[in-house]
Amino acid sequence: MDENLNHLEGVSSPSKPWDRLFLGAVLLLLGAALEPYFEMEIRLWFSASKQNSASLIAFVGALWMFLGRRKEVFGGKGLSKHLPLLFVGVFITVLWLALLMDVRSAVALFSILLLWSSLEFLFAFKRGPSTLLAGLFLLATVPIPGGVMARIGQVLVEAAATVSHALLSPFFEGLELLGYSLVLPSGTAVEVVDDCNGLAGILLFPVLGLILVAYWRVTRWKTVVLMLLLSFVAAFGGNLFRILLTAIFEFQGLSWNHSPLFHEILGLVSLAVFFLPLAWFLFRSKADRAQNGTGTQESKA
Repeated sequence: MDENLNHLEGVSSPSKPWDRLFLGAVLLLLGAALEPYFEMEIRLWFSASKQNSASLIAFVGALWMFLGRRKEVFGGKGLSKHLPLLFVGVFITVLWLALLMDVRSAVALFSILLLWSSLEFLFAFKRGPSTLLAGLFLLATVPIPGGVMARIGQVLVEAAATVSHALLSPFFEGLELLGYSLVLPSGTAVEVVDDCNGLAGILLFPVLGLILVAYWRVTRWKTVVLMLLLSFVAAFGGNLFRILLTAIFEFQGLSWNHSPLFHEILGLVSLAVFFLPLAWFLFRSKADRAQNGTGTQESKA
């Protein structure tokens, strides 16, 4: 942490009083322009939305990259060219039009573009992996439209029910899939409801993956892409594992399966079973590359 905060000392700041006053005025204007976005994000974080945890963690991750690793993200070149300033004006205009039309996702997206173009104008960016990760963190805070969320959730429920039936059929004779319900000939049934779509984990896992990628300073874009793709698979797998265990417990007549607390614990454990190996894979790949790099340097010496 101290190492990251020390990066702030190496970033150049405006030397003239007029430049400092101008910088402060622009930051104040930027804060005022982004106030509706912050208010909307706060409402999202304290709502029952499936995206609230992922959005909050992504926003904290973006602040961490901008402040704690400022030297890696910003080039420290002072004020940039006029094009980013033009983007600031355009995005402020579009942002307030989105506010007037009450288009929540557009408000979030153009607020992020406003922030990005304003920072580019004020400080200029380094062209590197840390800058890309900071942008991905910001994009992860954009709320997904409710209609799109509902459609994705329905597809995930259908996929989870179908795969669960295919995996459980060899072990439970006569198991049928009726709609989204797994039904035995005895009448015992387990329904895969909307809350079992696993969307919360699918939204959260990529953000957690970005946190790990940023923390271990992964620079290979192929590793980053692979980590993000595997995070979606791990989130779906963890949710599917929870559904399978729930169905097995129900078919075996275990009454403690109906406990809400046990159901929550089962969900957390199922997600951890799939996410922790993913984190371990990233850690080992990073450690192996660092060790190989050290060994190469020693051999050259």
